[in-house]
Amino acid sequence: MKRTIRNFTLLLALGTVQFAGAQTGLFNSVLVQPENNGVPVDGAVFYVDGVPYSAAQVFRWQVGDVHTIRVQTAQSLAYVTDPLNGGGIPGQVATDAGLGSAYAFTGEADFDADAPASTDSENQCFQPGSNLSPGQSLCTQAQTNGELLIRIRVWPNLRSIRMAAAKFYRLRFLTHNDGCAPLFDPLSQAPLTGACGPIPGYIDITSSVVDGGPTSCSQSRITTGIVWCEENSRLRMLAVPALGYAFKTWSTQPGIQPQINGAGYGYIDELVLNNPFHMQAWFGPGKFYSLRTEPEGLEVVVDQAVIRTQEPEPFVRSLCDAYIQIGVSGDNVPVGQGGDNDGNRQYCTVWPFDSTRILAAREIQQDSVGRYWAFDRVLNTGGGQNSEFTVSGDNLATNTITWKFVPTAAVSITTQPQLNLPVIVNNRTWPAYFFHFGLNKEFTFEAPLEVVDGNGQRWRFQSWSNGGPAKQTLVVTDDMVAHGLRLLAYYAPMNKLSVVTNPAGLPVRINGVDCPHPCLVERLAEESVTVTVEPSVVMKDVLRLDFAGWSDGGEISRTVSFGPGAQALVANYTQSYRLSVRTNPANGADFTFSPESPDGFYAKDTRVNVTATARRGFRFGYWTGDAAGRTPTTSVFVMAPRMAVAEMAEVPFLDPAGVTNAAGTGPQDVVTGENAVGRVAPGSLVRIAGLHLTDQEETGPTSPQAQTLAGLVVRLNGRMLPLSFASPSYVNAQLPFDLPEGRHKLTLTRLGQPDLTAELEAVRNAPGLFGQGETATEDLPPLAWAIREDGNAVSEENPVRPNDVIDLMATGVGPYRNNPPIGFAIPRGARFLQADAVEVLVGDQVVQPVEALAAPGFVGITAVRIRVGAQFPAGENTVVRIRVNGKESNPVRLFVTP
Repeated sequence: MKRTIRNFTLLLALGTVQFAGAQTGLFNSVLVQPENNGVPVDGAVFYVDGVPYSAAQVFRWQVGDVHTIRVQTAQSLAYVTDPLNGGGIPGQVATDAGLGSAYAFTGEADFDADAPASTDSENQCFQPGSNLSPGQSLCTQAQTNGELLIRIRVWPNLRSIRMAAAKFYRLRFLTHNDGCAPLFDPLSQAPLTGACGPIPGYIDITSSVVDGGPTSCSQSRITTGIVWCEENSRLRMLAVPALGYAFKTWSTQPGIQPQINGAGYGYIDELVLNNPFHMQAWFGPGKFYSLRTEPEGLEVVVDQAVIRTQEPEPFVRSLCDAYIQIGVSGDNVPVGQGGDNDGNRQYCTVWPFDSTRILAAREIQQDSVGRYWAFDRVLNTGGGQNSEFTVSGDNLATNTITWKFVPTAAVSITTQPQLNLPVIVNNRTWPAYFFHFGLNKEFTFEAPLEVVDGNGQRWRFQSWSNGGPAKQTLVVTDDMVAHGLRLLAYYAPMNKLSVVTNPAGLPVRINGVDCPHPCLVERLAEESVTVTVEPSVVMKDVLRLDFAGWSDGGEISRTVSFGPGAQALVANYTQSYRLSVRTNPANGADFTFSPESPDGFYAKDTRVNVTATARRGFRFGYWTGDAAGRTPTTSVFVMAPRMAVAEMAEVPFLDPAGVTNAAGTGPQDVVTGENAVGRVAPGSLVRIAGLHLTDQEETGPTSPQAQTLAGLVVRLNGRMLPLSFASPSYVNAQLPFDLPEGRHKLTLTRLGQPDLTAELEAVRNAPGLFGQGETATEDLPPLAWAIREDGNAVSEENPVRPNDVIDLMATGVGPYRNNPPIGFAIPRGARFLQADAVEVLVGDQVVQPVEALAAPGFVGITAVRIRVGAQFPAGENTVVRIRVNGKESNPVRLFVTP
């Protein structure tokens, strides 16, 4: 049970009053705390045993000891009042260093437990300087002299002493006059009483309870002054202009966001007080207007604020009634701005001179008897929605602003069937509905060509009930107002056709246009479309899908009509998979298949026999991949993409007809057929072609040439030939000059491998001209290998010029008058002339060379020396051959630069 001492207000210091008592040796922790509805109040000053505190404190007191609690104040709010406030805050207060806030104790103190009977009379409230005995009502008198003392003897159960206190904020209000109101009413020219008086308006302050909290500042009217309001009060501040003035703006510190209603009154709505502030209301000269509607009682919009003209708010009603004199600090503030003496209680306002308002209204409104009206215009200004009205010029001669409304026609715009399908009315989409449009006003309505209802069914527009097009504009007539108008949009259902493929996702075309998967087509019952699918589709080069037929039969391209309900078509495809084969290493075998396939695709679940036939230079080993076995023929079951790999072994191979002129073969030396053999001349350089002849490449010395290169030895009739180059695919060698004409057997030996043989036919002359590698084109032979007199080679960067003397490099031209030894380079200065005459063929002309002799510094090469004359046109490529005893060489070309 709590012990409460009533009327416990702030006290002045009295000193410590003690009573003798027994020392018990027991101690309590006692909380002494000012609070407001259970919430601690920090800042309220109180004294415990003469020591000041401003926040809750916990004391360790011995049971039986006596302590004093008192409160004092540096000032009292009882005398800081405003004339409109009706008095100040009752009781004593303590301030927080003048920061605009103060604290007041209400005169109540609660203990957490009752004192025992033996000590009850010892816990008293005293008035200092009084001889009254305990038990009398002394605390109620403390408000007069500002001091109160409570004495507590600590009992065992005492744990807390809570003193009721409240925090107040000082609010300073100012009003400012911005110029002087007009001396005469602009309409009647009657003088305005007090138009230039000292008070342009006042601030109306109203507070309300916040969740059971304080109700201070319940009603105040103030121009300039100070008001004290309890923390967490809910305040509403309204700026009310005096006669001839208008509210302009607020200024606050700290900043508070003001709300300014569209009629010209300024208020801050529902502000919960949590700090002190300064508030200034600015007034300036203004003009009175009565805001009306025709018919009466409808709503208007001013500066985006909705105004109810029929039932204005109480503070507005006071302006619209007759003049009211309100006392503010001894002055009478006339309000009303001319009044509204007809008693219609229409809305009144005062707007500052030269200000501009935005006038509007909701388009369609309903009056008190349920009739609908449409906004037409503002009569005084002729403006429509969001028109501007400036308080100046001719507008000063107007006391009333009237919003004109016209009667409406009830227009029903619905769809048939009644599916609540959307329609477009005045460029906005609505569900089919009832609308109201004002007399003589235009309205536009449109039926979308295709719409979808809530069940996913698509509908197509057919016609309007009035026979008009899909989009129309009508003007509301008197007949429409009297009888209304009903408009029906007729729609027809669209039937669905679903086209899918098996497997899904293959191309489908509707009327020649691709239809995304899943393909869904909607048409009216009387319409039809052409449906086409692909006859065959290859996917990722391993799967081929072939059209097998429609689910209901029919050709691959078909026409479908739309009957009632939904249709579904399925295009079925069969699956074929690619069977791929290859060899490792590549190009090691040829493959045959049973059954055969032109493109390598087989129907799913087909068994295919594959046979690998080794090519020259390879030997079959075994199958890997999706095949197995060590015989050249294997079986593959195609139920998915398959790859069979024939693992091949490389074996040496020498082409039986692979001995040819190393420079190039003339037309008479090309032998074909089953017993083909290469034709070459004694002493010439030859190329011996094959596969896997060796594992490496090796170039031999220039002179003398080696008889073994890359582990290879070449014999002809038992004689070892000099070699200049050896590689896996060919070997270059020189034939002996004394080789008899006719067929001869050539043997190639590689250590650890069986000997390889080939035949050649020796002929007296088998000429060939050397060309430069990688210079041939589709239409022209390679650029000739030719040497200038200075020893530099001819090239595209270093071309031939007219009258140059050059050597065309050739081999197989025939015997020399004295044959040099084979395998050795011709020494510089040595002259080994050709025994047979050599002709140079330039186009269809024959040019005699300067001479033909063994090329110095080379092995087995003849230099055919010519002078570049008129037969070689400048700026062109000229094709050149040589001919010996009727045997022609291969062609080369020379480019002669201008």
